[in-house]
Amino acid sequence: MIRGTTPTHIFQTGVDLSTVSTLWLTYRQRYKVVTKTLDDVTIDENDTTQFSVTLTQKETLLFEPGIAYIQCRALTASGTALASPSISLMIADIQKDGEIS
Repeated sequence: MIRGTTPTHIFQTGVDLSTVSTLWLTYRQRYKVVTKTLDDVTIDENDTTQFSVTLTQKETLLFEPGIAYIQCRALTASGTALASPSISLMIADIQKDGEIS
């Protein structure tokens, strides 16, 4: 991921997301955290185990060059709590900092 961009990430969960009542998708690098919720993601209409999420420029600018981690946690309507393993993500720098408009 490159800082200052608006990337869309696609995730395959293996869980039918129509059964999920709460979802947290957390990007973390040291103490900098961006969390997206069920309201922020788009569930694939043809495959409800897959979803996508887009980060804003402001969100990606929070991170520094280096490694960040992503984890998905969810709670099903029946009360089962789920968590994915953490995924590492390389953050690349930009030459001029700030949001572009």
